[in-house]
Amino acid sequence: MRGTSMKGAVVITGVGKRLGLALAHDLLEKGYRVVGTYRTDYPELEDLQAKGADLHQVDFYQPESLNGFIQYLNLEYSQLRALIHNASDWSPDEPARSNNHAQVLQRMMAIHVGAPYQMNLALQGLLNQGLTPTISFTLAIMWLKKAVKNTQPMQPVSLRSTT
Repeated sequence: MRGTSMKGAVVITGVGKRLGLALAHDLLEKGYRVVGTYRTDYPELEDLQAKGADLHQVDFYQPESLNGFIQYLNLEYSQLRALIHNASDWSPDEPARSNNHAQVLQRMMAIHVGAPYQMNLALQGLLNQGLTPTISFTLAIMWLKKAVKNTQPMQPVSLRSTT
């Protein structure tokens, strides 16, 4: 089992850039053990790993990749403080004449609903070990930025686990 900091381990999906990357840096600075996933390798990940993050390349569209990551967490960690679902994949809107809408929707549902659902269920035991867990969702931030032109900065929202 991997050692965790006194504050506990936090899993963040989508630490490769933007919000996930910033959040991972912030939590590491505050003394949390960060376990992060990324789909695409970026140079910024080297710095994150050098600071102690436990990083994994995971493709949430591939069931064996997601299942392997879940298995790793269950084997290597005795508890999780938080599970933050930040991974995303947004496709540009296609013209109405396109017949690709079902495929786009299927991909979006897999990463924004399917993977978080599977992880929540499979990691429930680790989230219920001692510390009060928090499950946070950061869905639709890219869509909101696109849909609303004059937005104010969003404050992070977290939902306490009811289990």
